[in-house]
Amino acid sequence: MNTAYVKELQRRLRLLSHMDDRYSSVDVDGVYGPQMAAAVRTFQQTVGLPANGTADERTVRLLGDLYHDYVQLTADPRAICPFPSPYYVMREGERGTAVLILQAMLAEICQPYSSPQPPAANGTFDETTKACLICWQNVLGLPENGEVDRFCWDKLADVYNMRLL
Repeated sequence: MNTAYVKELQRRLRLLSHMDDRYSSVDVDGVYGPQMAAAVRTFQQTVGLPANGTADERTVRLLGDLYHDYVQLTADPRAICPFPSPYYVMREGERGTAVLILQAMLAEICQPYSSPQPPAANGTFDETTKACLICWQNVLGLPENGEVDRFCWDKLADVYNMRLL
């Protein structure tokens, strides 16, 4: 096995050992020596494979699968982008999912404050939604036009996300 391949196996074993103490940690040095063989043996034993310390095809495949699963579990959730296009402008009178999400964002970021009145999450861009939006546009230094373009949406999303940290 070449050094780069061994290093990748070692990185995967090392990550798994940090996530689950049933696995043995290993130095990432590219050497398939006694420490690496012992870590592979522990991995094989833990997952029910013959524990021979050799990185055979089944071991490597299962190590890759578990590594991928652990990486997915620790990654940030995938974001959604309900905003229809970069050039779209949301205005009073519109209805739909993007409006509902806007209202939910506004309601959440308004919670700590007595003013402005948060809009009802009903999916209709009404007067209350517009008034609340204009207040936040003022706070954020945005044009106070009661419309949501992509820049305004992103600023509101930033405020919403910071609230969650």
